[in-house]
Amino acid sequence: VGCVASLSGTHLVNMPLRPASHRGRFVDKDNDGFYFRGGSATVDRCVVMHTLDDCVDTASSKGDPMHSTLAITRSVLANCQHEGVALSASVGTKRSVTVSETLFRWVQQGVEVGYTPATHDAVFDKCDFLDNAIGVRYGDNYKLAVSGALNVTRSTFRRNGIDVLDHVKKERGKAAWH
Repeated sequence: VGCVASLSGTHLVNMPLRPASHRGRFVDKDNDGFYFRGGSATVDRCVVMHTLDDCVDTASSKGDPMHSTLAITRSVLANCQHEGVALSASVGTKRSVTVSETLFRWVQQGVEVGYTPATHDAVFDKCDFLDNAIGVRYGDNYKLAVSGALNVTRSTFRRNGIDVLDHVKKERGKAAWH
C-alpha cells in the first residue's frame, strides 16, 4: 500500500450511525473513522467521533517493506467504542507514527500499541488523555508479539480508569516503551 492522504479541518463522525446486526446481535464490521494501512498520511485539526470501532486504526495484513508514516496533530479523537488510535502492524512493516496536541476522550483505550514489529515506533507529545477506560496501553489481546516502541512525552492524564497499562497477553507484560 503506498497511498498519500492529507486530512485537514475534517469531521469524521457516526461510522456507522446504527450498528450492523445479525439476528439481533452486534456485528463488528470494522467501523473505524480512519483506517491507515501504509504510505503517508497526515491528519491535522480533525475531529473523529462516534465510531463503532476505533477512531484511527492502523494495520497491515502482510509486511510492508516501504516506510510508512502517520502524523496526527491538533485533533480530537473521542467517543469511539474501542481505541482512539489502534497501532498494529505485521512483521516486516516499517512505520513511524507521531501524534501531538491531540485530545483522546471517552474511548476504551486512548492509544493501544498492539502486535507490532521492532521497526514500528510511535511518539505521542503534548496529548491529553481524559475520561477514558485506559489512557495508554502497551499490549494487545491477541497472542501475537508486541515489539514496537512507544514514547509518550509532555502529556496529561486525567480521570481515566487506568492511566497507563503495560499488558501484553502473549508475554505477560514485557514492555519496550518508556
